[in-house]
Amino acid sequence: MLKENVCSGKYRERIVPIQAAVGEQNEVVELWRNSICQGDRRVITPEFKAALSAEDADLVEVPIVSLDSFIASQPPQPLPCFVKMRVQGYEIPVCLGMRHILDNSPNLTVAMTYAPDYIKALGYEPARLLDIFESRGFHFYAVNDRGRLQVLANPKPEIDELLASSNSFVKSQLPLPEPTAQQIDPGPQLYIELLLTRKTLYT
Repeated sequence: MLKENVCSGKYRERIVPIQAAVGEQNEVVELWRNSICQGDRRVITPEFKAALSAEDADLVEVPIVSLDSFIASQPPQPLPCFVKMRVQGYEIPVCLGMRHILDNSPNLTVAMTYAPDYIKALGYEPARLLDIFESRGFHFYAVNDRGRLQVLANPKPEIDELLASSNSFVKSQLPLPEPTAQQIDPGPQLYIELLLTRKTLYT
């Protein structure tokens, strides 16, 4: 479907579909396919696999690449200035695989979904994801459905406050699989959209 959309659009000469997942290193991984939602695919980790029941375990092997290695394999060009992530809780490995870009792209902006329960379900600590950007001096903004930005001067406590509220910045995810392992708690599946940038934006 992606290839069909690209070929029929005016940017077909500028978009190159790559059939691969994105993570920390180049290898082959299992990808879980949600039978309820075609758009929900997640890289399998031991923690997430332990929570899947037999009927939920619709898995397929896929190649996975790091963004740093992918960029290095291409003809010389400027580093990306925009990255969009919606990887269902797998943001930390994606960021670890793009450390060179994070450290060396002066105009970089990253748009991503921050869903703590999805991150935890894959066995990662949500605060670590925020640390990756905060330690590099990125500015944090929450984004609502109308594109309005809210500055997050102290990201961790302010994001926690947002997720505990019911304002227009907070949304609900599809439910996680019903856990078969006691250590996996689906939680409320709330999330917010974040814009992380080296620039100071007007809101």
